[in-house]
Parts: sequence; C-alpha cells; structure tokens
Amino acid sequence: MRAYTVVGAGAIGSSLAAHLAGRGADVTIVDADPAHVEAISTSGITLVRGGEPSSTGPLRAVTPEELDGPLDRVLLATKSHHLRSALPWLAERLAPDGLAVVCQNGLGYAAAVAELGEARVVPALVNFAADRIAPGTIRAGGAGELVFGEIDGSESARVEELREDFAGFGTVGTTPDIVGLLWSKRILAVLLTATAVADDDLPVLVFRYREVMIALAAEAVAVARARGVRFEEFDGIDWERLDARPDETVDAVEAFLRSVPDKPRSGVFRDLRDGRVPCEASGDLEQLLGAARETAVNVPLLARLHATIVDLEQGRAGFDHGHLDRLAAEIHH
Repeated sequence: MRAYTVVGAGAIGSSLAAHLAGRGADVTIVDADPAHVEAISTSGITLVRGGEPSSTGPLRAVTPEELDGPLDRVLLATKSHHLRSALPWLAERLAPDGLAVVCQNGLGYAAAVAELGEARVVPALVNFAADRIAPGTIRAGGAGELVFGEIDGSESARVEELREDFAGFGTVGTTPDIVGLLWSKRILAVLLTATAVADDDLPVLVFRYREVMIALAAEAVAVARARGVRFEEFDGIDWERLDARPDETVDAVEAFLRSVPDKPRSGVFRDLRDGRVPCEASGDLEQLLGAARETAVNVPLLARLHATIVDLEQGRAGFDHGHLDRLAAEIHH
C-alpha cells in the first residue's frame, strides 16, 4: 500500500482516510480544526454505521502549518469553497512527480489543474452519504461509490493503482469520462441546493416543485453542453434525456433520493441550519454562474437560487417554501 496525505478531514476525507488506514496504508491527516486533529491523534477516526461505532485507533493528524513536503500522494478533500486557500498551500508541498486526487463536489479539479498542472491531478467522483458529527467522529451512511479517471480520458497506471488502493470501499472503478460524470453529479447538486431553502424532506420538495427542478437542471445542463460536456449516467439519472423526457429524468432524481432514507435533508440545508457559513453551495453556484458567463448562457433561475442561498447565509432570509414558489413564478414570468 502506498502512503497518502489526506488534506481536509471532513466526512469525505475522514471516511477515505479510515478506509486506507484499515488496509494498512501509512496515512497522514491534515485539517484546520485543532479539536478534530487532537481527537484523531488521540483516538483515531470513529465511524458510526447503524448506531454501531468502530475506530481506526490513533492516526497521525496535524494542522496545515505543522506539515512540510514533499508530499507524494494527496487526497484533496476540503470543502470546495476552501480550495482557494488549500491549493497554494499544496503547491508548495506537492512533490514534482506527486499526485493530487481531487475528492470534491463541484468542478474543483479545474482549479487544481490551473495551480498544480494536469500531470499532477486526477479527479475522483465521490458518492456516498456521511456526516461529521463530532471531532474525530463520522456518521457513515453506506458503502457508496468511488470512480477515478484521467481528465483527458486516457488509461493510466496511476488510476489503476488508485482503484486497487481503495478496493473494498463500496463500488470502486475507473472511467474514460470523469469530467462527464462529475458534471452529472454537479447537476444533481444544483437540485439538492434548491431543496435546502425550505425545511422539508428532499423527495417531497423535488416532487412538489418538479417544474422548478426541471428548469434549474435545464439551465445547468445548457452551461455544461456549451462547454462540450457529454453527461455520464449517475445514480440512475441520465441528464442527456432531460430535453426529451424531463419528467422521467426528475422521477429518477426522486427515486434516488428515496433510496437514501437516512438523508432526509441535504448537507447544504444542515450547514445553513447550523450556521456553517458560507457554505459549499454558494461557492459552487458562483462557479457555475461564472461558467455561464464565459459561455454566454442565460441562467436567471440559477442566479436567483444563488442570491437566495447568500441571503440564508447572511441571515436576511429563513427557510421557506416561498423561495421555491418565487422560482416557479419566475418560470412563467
């Protein structure tokens, strides 16, 4: 097993680090939260599945200023809105022939390439339910899925090595179109963000505001297509069918959400409710709006959703179905 440095020990980073440690890998964890670092250093990472806790035992964990390079293999698992500060830190420490595996929602791999160079970046699709519930403790919702791939679609030894190293973490695979797969998840994330503006169950909101969900997805899909993206099916959802069969596509979204009964609210909702702001969603939407401007795609609903999330972050608004009602009204304006 190869040694790994995990940068960002939230739900994703901690879950991946625990899996690697369980397979005997030499793992170093980097996180900005001193309490989290102390808990992992003292007791390890505790995963709670179905109410039953299991622990890795103590692991090496440090804050960013405590670690120097060169670093060989890095899992970059910070929240996407922390990427701006994490990448310069990593650029100073990543070995010339090192590898950064970008394990984030959104399109962070593009920013990583700009900072580190494509030769040192491999994107990963990370698809599993987990939440950090206390320092050193993660509630794990299921085995999930990991997919690795080169940005240019080529086969490579390092992608195959990643598949081997993470074997046993749910479904682990590789793809020649990681970009299309990441965009597919990105479109789903837009809809999950839309549900975060009201305090109600995910599938209930998707069903009730089906027209809004279709329209938001259509705007995001248009941005992706303007960038030459072709979507890969994700969790049974095929965005390539949205134009011809919008209702069936949203049915697939609702079915997916009902298949995860332990996650009645999105992570965006929980962050907003618990005051963890600015949240990842506002940065992701800002990034999507920037891509829309670059490609001259008109996205008024996405812009309104972004403004609503910012209002919630800054306490100018509360959770309210009215936010979605206003989006529905704008569709017919």
